[in-house]
Amino acid sequence: MLFQEFAERIRLELEQRMDGMAEVTLEHLTKTNGTERVALCVLLKGQNTAPALYLDDFYERHMRGVPDRELILDILKILRDNWQTRFREEPVLDRRLAMPKLRAMLLNREKNETRAETCPNRKLMDLMVCYYLALDSQDGPGRIAVVNNGLAEHWGVTEPELYQTALSNMRKQEPDFASIRDCLREYCEKLAGSDHLWEDAWQTENGEELPKLYVLTNPDRYLGAGEILVPGRLADCCRRMDADRIYILPSSIHEVLLLKADCRFTPEELVRIVREVNREAVSAGEQLADSLYRYDWISGETQKLEFS
Repeated sequence: MLFQEFAERIRLELEQRMDGMAEVTLEHLTKTNGTERVALCVLLKGQNTAPALYLDDFYERHMRGVPDRELILDILKILRDNWQTRFREEPVLDRRLAMPKLRAMLLNREKNETRAETCPNRKLMDLMVCYYLALDSQDGPGRIAVVNNGLAEHWGVTEPELYQTALSNMRKQEPDFASIRDCLREYCEKLAGSDHLWEDAWQTENGEELPKLYVLTNPDRYLGAGEILVPGRLADCCRRMDADRIYILPSSIHEVLLLKADCRFTPEELVRIVREVNREAVSAGEQLADSLYRYDWISGETQKLEFS
């Protein structure tokens, strides 16, 4: 069964079960980097907003033979939990409740030109700073509300005010900063009970150790590339890495990778690695940039490196 046929069948079944209590529609939503996803939207009577439930994972389960009845029950549970959370908080329209939840995210500027027309933003090299509310969720990070022009106007706040508030909130949180080597060693120990094979992987053919790579993200590890915006954040990373200058590799919209600028790799090699990883390992909607940036601790400046 094709995805669109599956989505319509689920919509009709859910509409029947709601028995007139809600309007059930399929919406084609444009996400980051211009990617489009199909979402199931269920608007309860008397409500102004509806949760958007993406059906990709449910379609995969359907293709593996999971009965539609089981999928519908899971969807209803997710929707019920979402509604209960919404009724408990409702922070979006209330400026007093919303401002402490405000965060900044980094996106690719060229791939998000449409979003730039509808949301408060600022340019940063070839990137774009946008804003969102990190809403409380019992299911972990990922439940957010993107700040659009209408919401900012309702609050009566300007883009500079959004920027300062978001960074102030982010500064109060301890970032997630660690070497990738340590992260993966821990993973390998949990998976196989040993890290010997992983230790070997960090050496070249002639036995030299590869440069140490670090990951920087937020505590939620979601939309965490914006951590580089926080005043003092990159300076602190330099201190912990014992480096005056560091390269910033835009791993995805969720995190960046940091590397000492005096490593064995040339900038040309690093930007080639970034582009290859984007093509082969990062989904289109989560790619940040095909660029390489350098931060200087002494000057406090971050610049995008240009290549001919």
